[in-house]
Amino acid sequence: MPDLYSLYAILNPKHNQNKNPMKKDKTIEEAPRMRKKKWPLITAIGVGVFVVVLLAIAGWFTHGTVEATYQQSSVAVDAPIDVKLSQRLLQIPLDRIAITPEVKGTWTLERSLSEGDTLRFTQREPFVAGTTYTVTLQEVRRVTGIEVAISPITFETETAPGIAEVSFGEGATLAADASFNVTLSAKNRNLRDLHLQTNPKLALTHSSRDDTVFTWKAEKLLPQGKKITLTLVDKKTDTVLVTRHVLIAPPPQVVNRPPETNFGKQDTATITFKQAIDHTSGTIRFSAAGNGVWRDDKTYVFTPTSVTPGTTYTYVIPKGLRTKDGGIVEKAQTYRFSTPGAVAVVGFSPYGQELSQKQQTIRVSFNQPVDKRSAEARVVLSRGTIQSRTWDGNTLVLTATNFGVQQTVYITVQAGVQPIFGLTSTQGYGHSFTTEVPTKRLNVPMYYQQHAQSCESASLRMALAYKGKYVGSDMTILRQFGYSPRPLDKKNNVWDDPELQFVGDVNGNQGAGTGWGVYAQPVAKAARYFGRGAEARYGVSASFVAQNIYKGNPVILWGIWDESATQKSWKTPGGRKVSGPIPMHVRLIVGVKGSVDKPVGFYVHDPITGPTYWTADYMVYNAQRAGAANMAVAVQ
Repeated sequence: MPDLYSLYAILNPKHNQNKNPMKKDKTIEEAPRMRKKKWPLITAIGVGVFVVVLLAIAGWFTHGTVEATYQQSSVAVDAPIDVKLSQRLLQIPLDRIAITPEVKGTWTLERSLSEGDTLRFTQREPFVAGTTYTVTLQEVRRVTGIEVAISPITFETETAPGIAEVSFGEGATLAADASFNVTLSAKNRNLRDLHLQTNPKLALTHSSRDDTVFTWKAEKLLPQGKKITLTLVDKKTDTVLVTRHVLIAPPPQVVNRPPETNFGKQDTATITFKQAIDHTSGTIRFSAAGNGVWRDDKTYVFTPTSVTPGTTYTYVIPKGLRTKDGGIVEKAQTYRFSTPGAVAVVGFSPYGQELSQKQQTIRVSFNQPVDKRSAEARVVLSRGTIQSRTWDGNTLVLTATNFGVQQTVYITVQAGVQPIFGLTSTQGYGHSFTTEVPTKRLNVPMYYQQHAQSCESASLRMALAYKGKYVGSDMTILRQFGYSPRPLDKKNNVWDDPELQFVGDVNGNQGAGTGWGVYAQPVAKAARYFGRGAEARYGVSASFVAQNIYKGNPVILWGIWDESATQKSWKTPGGRKVSGPIPMHVRLIVGVKGSVDKPVGFYVHDPITGPTYWTADYMVYNAQRAGAANMAVAVQ
């Protein structure tokens, strides 16, 4: 049974509970005076009645089940909620009321003597739309102090509006300046937190209209010709609402335009686009006077009124010109074309060396249409006979014959070639090619030397074999040179004479002074011994070697082994001074490339390394290097 103070606190929850209101009750304060006035009967009756009322009230608040109810079926996300209790004067700790999922807010209690108490929750942040919440009251007690169990109540928030329409369909092609629009089925009222995400990521600005239509627009043109992914997300619930893959229209692409040069006075400038163009989006402008029209959605044709030779004109594809799909020219594109200037030669053929001297097709290409007779009269050949003249467009084609072997043929185009529409040529042009080089190669067998220093013997053995005289060994030939081997007398620097015999041991070493070789006269003598004619020549020239090759005579040539060769000298026993290279080497020339008077190179049988090819200049160099005596023997 509660005392009067507790009952008063329940009936007056806003009163300061630290003060006992009964202490200030005027009637109670005057009780002593009433007793002095001798009203004991009235006081006793009043107290009795009050006690009876309190007993009745206490019985009223200590019986029956307490229920908490919430009647509304759909709660607005931004409105407070009221929970109705079936009884009054309950002790409810507001900080022990739980709401899940958790929402920040404040609970208040409103008392009523006529009906049950009411709990009100005012949120500091909106509820989440379409979500079921549960309210649980904990540690609720009656005024008697008895704890009461109250079943949790649930309520559901209103449903967020659906997606009624989007402006970007799956697989759609969008304009480069398109906006992305999303229309909801009803006003949003912050029920959704809409975000549009793009891949690749784009900088977007966001706006809305009537809280129903939401728009995102890129800060610059969308990536033209690229595929992008659009994802609409509700951040309140981290839910993906829409995903679409779209293509941004590519910009207008020019696939054909006027030639940059040689625009004729009767020509028209045709510009062809890959895509259909919105003709109202911009004007293509030419610097030349004339008229332009769209032949169809993709083709623009400009007809100049007149053009001047040797002049460059421009035309501009304007910024903002767009295709019907919405591709846009981002930056004005300027192109040029020019009318013919002075006539010029832009190509010659044939090119190269060693071309057939019998017949060639010669082509001379001009940069523009020319007067054919004027051009033909100014094209001159230095050699050969012109058989015919024909034209292939702007190219004069000559058929010419009999240039001669190993000749340089010059093609000259003189100034003064007249154009059809343009300016007369003011300079001459030239070109050249060379005709075939004759080659003479003797079918000489390749023999390798059989001893360290028998290169002269091996070379003569190959030459004799070509002439039909076969000698079995280098040593057989060596004996005909004269062979009595002995080393260099280094103390006195005396050695044998290579003009009389082979010097040193054929198996010796040149650097060590134990073996060396022989010069031209003993070799020529040996060739004659074996039945062939021979000419020893000192002061060898390329023409001498070439003449002998063309006569069918292989030529034995003295020279150096490599660039390390140095010139050495010694005295013969007869007192004559001899000089020559160390290391020295002898080879056989078996062929020539070029005419007798203009040899280009020579084919060589090297008795150590085998067949090789030398230029004419290198052959002379090798024969004269390091005092190599510049000698040769032609075997006849």
